[in-house]
Amino acid sequence: MAAATLLAAPALAASPPTSSLPPPPETLAQSIRGLKAFPFQPDCDGNTQQIVACLWRQRNQADQRLLALMDAATLEPWRASRRRACEWVAARAEGGTLLPIVWFRCENALNQTLLKQLTTPLGR
Repeated sequence: MAAATLLAAPALAASPPTSSLPPPPETLAQSIRGLKAFPFQPDCDGNTQQIVACLWRQRNQADQRLLALMDAATLEPWRASRRRACEWVAARAEGGTLLPIVWFRCENALNQTLLKQLTTPLGR
């Protein structure tokens, strides 16, 4: 639980888990509210907490783009599956301050792949 000290209490439910326990269910709306409550401003070149906020914002923005391409009944299961898949990746950083960064980078990479697949014209 060492990484738990990195995240403010209101943001814990909407951020990557800090233990091997399954993450709580989270909707896009809950994630957006959680980021607003996060006490650090997004800065991809800043300190660890600012990088987390930046990557979190990027994930939410990509999720909003995905929502425009699909409905919420499809997006929310995608978000849950993506989160479970990224548990495996984030486990490499368990117990460290990089866990949320590794987690969000994984989620962002999967989002970018899906967005590319949904928006690239067929035959290209």
